[in-house]
Amino acid sequence: MAKPQIHDQLAEKQRQLEQLEAEYKDFAYAVSHDLSAPLRAIEGFSSFIAEDHAQDFDDRSQRHLEHIINGSQKAKDILTALLDFSRINTRAEAFTKVDCNTLIAEVQTQEQLSEWIDLSGAQVQVEDLPTIIAARQQMAKVFAEVLQNALVYHAEGGKPHIHIKADETDDDWVFSVTDNGIGISERAAERIFNVLNRAVKERDYPGAGMGLAISRKILHRHKGEIWLKARNPSETVFCFSVSKDLNNEP
Repeated sequence: MAKPQIHDQLAEKQRQLEQLEAEYKDFAYAVSHDLSAPLRAIEGFSSFIAEDHAQDFDDRSQRHLEHIINGSQKAKDILTALLDFSRINTRAEAFTKVDCNTLIAEVQTQEQLSEWIDLSGAQVQVEDLPTIIAARQQMAKVFAEVLQNALVYHAEGGKPHIHIKADETDDDWVFSVTDNGIGISERAAERIFNVLNRAVKERDYPGAGMGLAISRKILHRHKGEIWLKARNPSETVFCFSVSKDLNNEP
């Protein structure tokens, strides 16, 4: 193949990539502005009616308003999660040295996680973790997600026991997070890493079904993977890997 022809093909591929990037920006704007704005309006006006005119409605009508408010909030949360998912690679932070001991300690102090740990009386045991090359905020997101799952999905009345450790292979660091939660069925285990998929009913455990999908995409950027090792009724073990060969990545 002649060099001018190869050059033309590369130029065409570059043009197509630039077009895709422009389309993505249009999509991101639509999600963050055009779609979110009407949802904010629905939630805002519904809340106003519920607060200022509650005396004008019977119990059934008030419940309907609550459904409207909760539904619009859930839709906003899903849009935000989808936008975060789409930006993992396009707005990716640089790789740097990350002390995972420090990182997991910081994650546990996040407001919501800290509150869940205190309220549930959870015991979180963390073995000595390595320093890795990674995108710090993205890895914090992964740790927060698997820790949140361990805290939320546990039997009512029981105290969560969570164990976090890391093992080294020739090519990767492999982390595992073990808990004594409600377990995950084999059927659900096949889909929980997909977008907007969950292993439990929303009425029992609210959520958007995006956390593990976001985690998997982050780990793919780190040349890693996430999987479920054990899923019996008394134990769940999430494992995820991060490549040791990321020094030259952007």
